[in-house]
Amino acid sequence: MRFKSDTSGNIVQDIPVKLVDPSPFQPRRTFLPSTLEELATSIREHGLIQPISIRKMPGGRYQLISGERRLRACRLLGQNTIRALVIHADDHQAAMLTMIENLQREGLHFFEEAEGYESLVKVHGMTQKEVAAQLHRQQSTIANKIRLLNLSPQVRSAILRNRLTERHARALLRLRDEAKQLSVVEKAAREGLTVQSTEMLICRMLDRESPKPKPEGGMRRLYTDWRLLNNSVRAAVTQMRSAGVPVHYSFRDMGDHVEMRVSVPKTRPSQESVSKAQ
Repeated sequence: MRFKSDTSGNIVQDIPVKLVDPSPFQPRRTFLPSTLEELATSIREHGLIQPISIRKMPGGRYQLISGERRLRACRLLGQNTIRALVIHADDHQAAMLTMIENLQREGLHFFEEAEGYESLVKVHGMTQKEVAAQLHRQQSTIANKIRLLNLSPQVRSAILRNRLTERHARALLRLRDEAKQLSVVEKAAREGLTVQSTEMLICRMLDRESPKPKPEGGMRRLYTDWRLLNNSVRAAVTQMRSAGVPVHYSFRDMGDHVEMRVSVPKTRPSQESVSKAQ
């Protein structure tokens, strides 16, 4: 074996490919055969420019930390050895390094990213705040990504199959019934619905299944369920806009809370300006 040290004291050496096991912390699940073949061709022509990162394990084996695509490409080429940087890392450090390496590269799907964050929280006992600090992310970003995993595997698979966006997936969280979520996914894909159109569709579905608040006692329920409050605010905004009042409404899901903002001018515009606006 050839040995060489990097600036941090870790050793770069040629390791038998058969001794390298995949990382259990790898968030990436999809490796396209076409891109692996392209990478294999590049390695065949130019060699492996960047070594993979591994750590020693019991029994003389090694566990991958970063570089799974490079490892798979070398296996496609039938190479017996691969150049690797042997790093001293415990489980926590290995998981964090694997996550960081994947976030720095393109192509990590938002569900894969969410699963990576969840693993750091549940398996390694980190708080969302700690994960955010380690990965230089906003804590709300971590929380919102993990919430996507509340969607069932069937719904997630349908979203992936139909290539819907993360914002489409986030909108579906407002529906608690899996069958309804799947129906929205299929309709959004079939009709090419934008995120805004999908959100409006979901609002209409919630309006149909939510009982109208009663004058007495119903108001209490209205203010204890943000979905009902949001629907009521939207309905009021729609009515005011129909009457010619230029109301501005915005909604943001912040993970642990929602923000609803309504802006209404104090003076009503003239009929002439309303006609021009329409």
